[in-house]
Amino acid sequence: MKNTIPNYDERIKPLIKEIQKNKGMEAKIVAEFGKLMGEPVHRNIVHGWLHPNAKKRNEPSYTRGMRLFEAITIAMVLINKDAQLKERVK
Repeated sequence: MKNTIPNYDERIKPLIKEIQKNKGMEAKIVAEFGKLMGEPVHRNIVHGWLHPNAKKRNEPSYTRGMRLFEAITIAMVLINKDAQLKERVK
């Protein structure tokens, strides 16, 4: 049995749609993922996990997958805070 997140494709699919809507989101995810793991990670690895085409998508290990979901959550919060600050400035 693989040490991966159960139903990864089903869980990541709605998040991928949100990521594609927000310019710069994937870069923030890469940065936050690197912070959580304590080491830099190449953006191509993260892109492989978040590829829009399920047939081309790679599945991370369980630990990296959980950190990926954390990084996505943090990035979404940061993007929303940036958007709120820009609205206040207007």
